[in-house]
Amino acid sequence: MDYCKKIAPTNDLTYTFLGIYFVVCTITTMYSTQTELLGYNSQLMRVIYPLMLVTGTVMAMYPIWPLSVATSIKKRIIYILYPISIFYMIIFFNCFFVLVSKFAMLQILLFAINLMMASLLIGWRLSLPAIIVGFYLSAQLYQCCYGGLNFIVKFGSPEFILIYALLILSSAIIFFIKPKQEYQEATEAKVNILETEVADLSEKVVHYSERVADQGKEIERLGATAQRILNNVNHELRLPVGNVVNFAEMLNDGLGKFTKEQLKALSDEVYKNSNRLSSMILNMLDLATLEAKKIELQKKIVNFSELVHDRVQSCRKIYLGNKKIDIEMQIEENILINIDPNYIRQTVDNLVINAINFSQEGVIRISVLRKGSGVEFVISDNGIGIPKEDLYDIFTPFKMGSNAESKAEGRGVGLALCKAAVEAHGGTISVESKDEKGARFRFVL
Repeated sequence: MDYCKKIAPTNDLTYTFLGIYFVVCTITTMYSTQTELLGYNSQLMRVIYPLMLVTGTVMAMYPIWPLSVATSIKKRIIYILYPISIFYMIIFFNCFFVLVSKFAMLQILLFAINLMMASLLIGWRLSLPAIIVGFYLSAQLYQCCYGGLNFIVKFGSPEFILIYALLILSSAIIFFIKPKQEYQEATEAKVNILETEVADLSEKVVHYSERVADQGKEIERLGATAQRILNNVNHELRLPVGNVVNFAEMLNDGLGKFTKEQLKALSDEVYKNSNRLSSMILNMLDLATLEAKKIELQKKIVNFSELVHDRVQSCRKIYLGNKKIDIEMQIEENILINIDPNYIRQTVDNLVINAINFSQEGVIRISVLRKGSGVEFVISDNGIGIPKEDLYDIFTPFKMGSNAESKAEGRGVGLALCKAAVEAHGGTISVESKDEKGARFRFVL
């Protein structure tokens, strides 16, 4: 089927013209093959002539074959019919009628034209063996129908002219048609190669276009991130920096004026605001690095149980103050995990600090448990909770809950960093808040 498809014409009109040529050849053969030459086997012609006419008509009407038949089926039929019809119409029957007509000059001329047509239509490689096989089969059919085959070669005789015509045709096929068809095949092969290369080039162009578009989007996204950070740095840093400067000036001017209790309160404020300032700056820088996707995690085996315990104690000391909040911990011992301790430490800090900042009393519960080959960290509080409309973008950079009382506590950088850090480790983080009271954060590594 692949070979038939390869040699078949691509233009439907070619089949129409071929069918018309078949009909003309049939009528010419009828004229040159007189009834008196057919003898007692004239009944055979009543089968061959209609077959030739039907073949020509069917071929000529190919473009209007029943429209209800699928195009793919029609093409498969015509691909097979094309070389077969050329063989029996142009070669086999043609040779047979040359013998039946006793080598009539008109039939020999038609024979020569048909062989040239066969070479042009199906190619020299297929036409040469087809001519040999067709001539042999036609001779066998003639002997079967009419007895012996008298083939006397004399100078000037029809037999001699036939042999001479065959030699000329063979030479023409070899010296003229063969190079032309080989050149055409080579050209088609080059065209196919070029089409493949063009297709590959098109795919590369599309690929690089998509990469350029992605890079443009990435540049735009990073520019937007940088702009958001710049827009919020002024707001974020102004208050803690101002507090540190003011309290430091008060300490400097009032060393001999204030009591020990007042100095202790001032130093506590400087310490608290300095830690807050440091946390804000580190969060913003780390978030910018993570969003730029240039972070390279420095992973190592860490005792996650000890890390969480140490960070909770540190945050309790700095941020809890005089709030009536109990912190209950359920930490499974000696959970070892391969992480970047810097980013996971900041993640735990941010979640604990948020729970303390947005709670005035109650209990903060923290659990660390093994989950299969990983670890689960959960922290819940009894604070002001998170409105439902804010749950969807609570991890978006610079987003704050709409019910947050103090915007000076941060601009949503901490939770965005938590999400970026956890996902950079291949983990997941989620949040729940029911009845706008209390929040429950959970991440799994």
